[in-house]
Amino acid sequence: MRLSQLLRQPLKKASLRGAFFYVLLFSGALNAVCLVPEQGQLQPHSIEKIYDGDTVHTVGGEKVRLVGFNTPEVGRGQRPAEPLAKRATQRLRALLGVPPKIVLKGATEQRDRYGRVLAYGFTPQGEDIAATLIEEGLAFAIVVPPNLWNSDCYVGAQQQAREAGHGVWGHSAYQPQPLGQIHHGGFQRIRGRVKRVDWSNEWLWLDMEQDVSAQIKHSDLPYFEGQLDLEALQGKVITLQGWLVPRKRGYRLRLRHPSAIKVE
Repeated sequence: MRLSQLLRQPLKKASLRGAFFYVLLFSGALNAVCLVPEQGQLQPHSIEKIYDGDTVHTVGGEKVRLVGFNTPEVGRGQRPAEPLAKRATQRLRALLGVPPKIVLKGATEQRDRYGRVLAYGFTPQGEDIAATLIEEGLAFAIVVPPNLWNSDCYVGAQQQAREAGHGVWGHSAYQPQPLGQIHHGGFQRIRGRVKRVDWSNEWLWLDMEQDVSAQIKHSDLPYFEGQLDLEALQGKVITLQGWLVPRKRGYRLRLRHPSAIKVE
């Protein structure tokens, strides 16, 4: 049974037990727990505008960045749309219905650096939007502490989509880019060798070839403990998933959670 089918449970059922429902998913070694929030945590909204597959504007409200996933970017100005961006946006429109409505669960960190509201999104029928789009290969799972609610579910859905080659996982544009072929910033998947693991007063650095570095703030290191031996990455080839930021020489990428690293 597909993840999206398992998650199509009416949200009102959560209030009958006063606690979370748990959905166990098994796919090989995968054992992910998917949560459904309590009714009291949810707020229904009508939608004024759908920007893309992960961002909406509520009627009489604010711009909302949905938490737990990232979809391909739509075209803006002179920038062309990324592959599958239109399909992801159309899928979100279909999930929200006509007229579009969404149910939101507030995130722990309530706003991003652009001032947008951060929230988990559900359809009026109770379907987890992040889990659905990730499982269908129309989004990447994104875990950004402290917004960790249902992250195991989203990472598990991504593993299923990757193994099946759905959407972005079967598209050439989203295969990991060698470090020498990076030409712009933004959300990307990159692959290369770690030359050195270094420490500064605030960061742990994974210095890679082609002047590309990944950085982990000391305050985020507890999320990696017991999951990944960071110092043992020196000399290893790794694939990273996240937002690349250009600098004077090369690029940097901030890592917040071990789900963004794959060791080869």
